[in-house]
Amino acid sequence: LSEWNPHFKRRDVFTTIMNWTSHKDVVYDNKTYGQKDVEFKRFIKLPGRVAPIVLEIAVNLGKTRRTPYDRLLNNGWRVVNPDKACNDLDSYRSYIESSKAEWSVAKNGYVLGKPGWFSCRSACYLASGRPVVVQDTGFSSVLPVGEGILAFKTFEESANAILEVETNYEKHVIAAREIAEEYFNSDKVLNNLIETAGGYSVS
Repeated sequence: LSEWNPHFKRRDVFTTIMNWTSHKDVVYDNKTYGQKDVEFKRFIKLPGRVAPIVLEIAVNLGKTRRTPYDRLLNNGWRVVNPDKACNDLDSYRSYIESSKAEWSVAKNGYVLGKPGWFSCRSACYLASGRPVVVQDTGFSSVLPVGEGILAFKTFEESANAILEVETNYEKHVIAAREIAEEYFNSDKVLNNLIETAGGYSVS
């Protein structure tokens, strides 16, 4: 937690860092579990719905399907090159800390499978005191949602969550850091892991 600064000067922009596609889709039992691009297309018109709030993505070219930069730009997304904006640890941290909040979809496979996946990237936003508006993969059954973390399933839920963060920002900032301290603090998480795996107490 000490590596993430909640008091870093922020821009008035919702951001995320993502791969458009990172590997081939997985097919299991005749069902396809896709990448982020599958889910993102459902929210492509989101900037127009929440304007003048700015939504920015640091997104790569895509490994299996190419990122449709023109379509993103035409729908109001601000697009930046992650190789320039956050290409090492320090710039990655600064990019997150300088954001107002995160907005992000999950991989289609996580949305369909509902395994409760939650991104380590989103945990870094929380540690920086930055609220996250993220697509629900089942994590709402184990993490507190509604303040700090706002989970969505539909386009309208996504838009409403962004507007909620914008309207009650300081409340969500406080909640974001509190969630990081309670659920992602390495002192708690790693000690608990060692105690559970090894069967003895860490002093």
